[in-house]
Amino acid sequence: MASKRCFGIFFFLLFLIIIGVTIICIIAKDGIKHQETYPFWQRTIVYQVYPRSFCDHDGDGTGDLQGILSKADYLKELGVGTVWLSPIFSSPMADFGYDVSNFTAVEPLFGTMDDFDALRAALHDRGEPAAGVGLRAEPSSDEHEWFVKSRRREEPYTDYYIWADPKGFDEAGQPIPPNNWLSVFRGSAWAWAEERQQFYFHQFLAKQPDLNYRNQRVREEMMQVLRFWLDRGADGFRVDAVKFLFEVEDINQNESIAIDPETDDPLDYYYLNHTLTINQPETLEVVREWRDILDQYSDRVMIGNEGTIDDDIASGDELLRQRQRFPLERLSPFNFLLIDRFHNRKRL
Repeated sequence: MASKRCFGIFFFLLFLIIIGVTIICIIAKDGIKHQETYPFWQRTIVYQVYPRSFCDHDGDGTGDLQGILSKADYLKELGVGTVWLSPIFSSPMADFGYDVSNFTAVEPLFGTMDDFDALRAALHDRGEPAAGVGLRAEPSSDEHEWFVKSRRREEPYTDYYIWADPKGFDEAGQPIPPNNWLSVFRGSAWAWAEERQQFYFHQFLAKQPDLNYRNQRVREEMMQVLRFWLDRGADGFRVDAVKFLFEVEDINQNESIAIDPETDDPLDYYYLNHTLTINQPETLEVVREWRDILDQYSDRVMIGNEGTIDDDIASGDELLRQRQRFPLERLSPFNFLLIDRFHNRKRL
């Protein structure tokens, strides 16, 4: 009797286990189906590829698009679902490709537009749904056609960049910048253009003049850039340096010295409190325009680098205020401050 009772208990437990496993399998299968309904950028691993160093196909010492193409199977084996390419645009490489001389051409160091098309097709053929392009919408290179013509005051390019008259001249007769704004890379954010007899604004290198996004023509130009790559089959963009798109319109204002600055060097970027040159409210207007273009295409994503440098803004308050005015689905934040600074769930 005891053995029969034991066998009965055993089979009863086995039955419960079978039922439990069956339920788990059904739930898991349903979960997988449900997950497949999510956009690719919510359900796949995004893998950034820096073309210059990833894989050199032609043996010239610089990585290229064909090198990435040769690793398509490797990327699939890793479980990568989305490949995000760092900027591949034509560039003099003063800032490793972040100084763009042509937003609709591939840098010859990396290959050709046919190489990009082949890479995109290969990724899609292997079931990887996306090939995103890194876009540096601000600034351009000083070798860009727009800047060359703007420096010459050729219309309609005259106001494609931020130009300013000197505040005066020093004892040596050298022009004085209009304000104290600093470059991220140190020193004045203003460079003198002898040909035009004015200063131009650059938040990064002097070879990277800032575009004037208050000029509607510039905004239209950049929207055309987005359309070009979307029509080419790009599945989205990671937009770099979003916070630098605008500065205050009145360039006669100086930025204040930072509270407890990290440095006592007045030429160091961190010496000033950058309230006039980053995170301006007009920024979100441009981002909305870009997102509206992506919405005209099926299943496209835009990831924005919203990170900020200044401690007073980096506390997250300003970022959160902006996020409240701009729904998450419009611009997915690429912001490690969400990890570093927000330790309290109430602030998320």
